[in-house]
Amino acid sequence: MKKLLVILGLIGLVGLLCSMGFAQDYIVTNDNNELGNSATAYSAAPSGALHSVKKLSTGGIGLDGGYFASTDVAITSNAGCVFVANTGSNTISAFKMPRYTEVGSYGEADMFSTYGEGGSIALHPSGKLLVAGQSGLLNIGVYSVSSGCVLTHLADYTPSIGRDNYGPVAFTPNGAYVVVPAPNLGGAELFKVNPTGALTDIGNINFSGGVNECAGGYCHPTGMDFTSDSKLVLFGNATIEPSVLSASISPSGLSNGQLWDLTNSAELAVVSIPHFTKTARGGSGMLLFSASGFYGLSGIICTNFTENPLNISVVSATPTNGDNLQGGIVTFGSEGWAAEFPSTVQSFSISGGCGITLGATTTDSNAAGLLSIVGYPANQ
Repeated sequence: MKKLLVILGLIGLVGLLCSMGFAQDYIVTNDNNELGNSATAYSAAPSGALHSVKKLSTGGIGLDGGYFASTDVAITSNAGCVFVANTGSNTISAFKMPRYTEVGSYGEADMFSTYGEGGSIALHPSGKLLVAGQSGLLNIGVYSVSSGCVLTHLADYTPSIGRDNYGPVAFTPNGAYVVVPAPNLGGAELFKVNPTGALTDIGNINFSGGVNECAGGYCHPTGMDFTSDSKLVLFGNATIEPSVLSASISPSGLSNGQLWDLTNSAELAVVSIPHFTKTARGGSGMLLFSASGFYGLSGIICTNFTENPLNISVVSATPTNGDNLQGGIVTFGSEGWAAEFPSTVQSFSISGGCGITLGATTTDSNAAGLLSIVGYPANQ
């Protein structure tokens, strides 16, 4: 579903990102600027304050629009490579440490920009494969990643569910599968990752045809997150009525589709992205949702989550800044940040009882359509 869209230094980026997993947390934005794109890294203080560290200019351009649920920056686990999607110029820029200079831009004509939807990129846990949601080509693309951060295009795949404006795309935490939401078709596809880097299409789940609450085309899966055992995926649902979709992951495909009602007292709407806190990712704890506010108020819905038996129940809902449209969420421990269109990042803290307290807002002076935000190290 179409939504307006949405590092690195002081001593040199190598000293920054290579050590930041040990003593410092960082968030990285895709600035999505149609006048000249960049990614910007911020160090994240325990208080929630952000401090700009480095700007990576890509030489490409952004769309200044696209999916709320896009993830347009990907960082290898050792911070050796950073990849930034330029959705307006249909390229992926690659940066290599120690100086994080650009080693090249890669992609295909019209891969992101044809319909103004943008797309997403994601790295395999090994750092050796990259997958792109190519809404402009109505398919997904797979690239190998060399030791020099060079991308080599391997193949494009059209999911068996059909052609769609594929945007969000992700590997499961164990690296065994690629999950691809098909928002306009009301379903999602599962691909097996082979040792060669090729993908095998296992099949799809159709929420519109298999979940009673989705009948009539009321389910549009978008952004996603996974439990750490790679057995459960949650999808945002780009509809006015706040809800989330779930599906089980197994070698035979996606199954057990369900819709979970996220009706809340703050009337936050259009839930685009789920985000597991560290404890919830392990099976039980606080689960957050970013409500884009495209048809109402934007903000954060906090829920109690258990994986076995599966249950998601709303505890609180907190509107964020004014009329800003909200994208991704990053958390480190009890601190979090939400990307906001067009160019701000809202900080918040989380108490054990799902209490959300808003903090300072940081303006990203490099951004024009900021909605994509990632954290390093990943997964808190």
